[in-house]
Amino acid sequence: MRLAHQMAMASDKVEAVAVDATSFMELAMKHQVYAVPKTVINDRVGIEGAVPERVLVQKIREALGQPS
Repeated sequence: MRLAHQMAMASDKVEAVAVDATSFMELAMKHQVYAVPKTVINDRVGIEGAVPERVLVQKIREALGQPS
């Protein structure tokens, strides 16, 4: 989540929100949160666990329909 927040601070085109899955069970179920951290990009692509920046950027491109 730290990397997503850093991206959001660097660009006004990025928004990062941290959600407590135990407090928002419906949202956690919608995004199939079984482990934390889980990053969900544009309600389309999910990543479980902490990942390096290159993987996050690749998943962002995937969510936007851009080639990696």
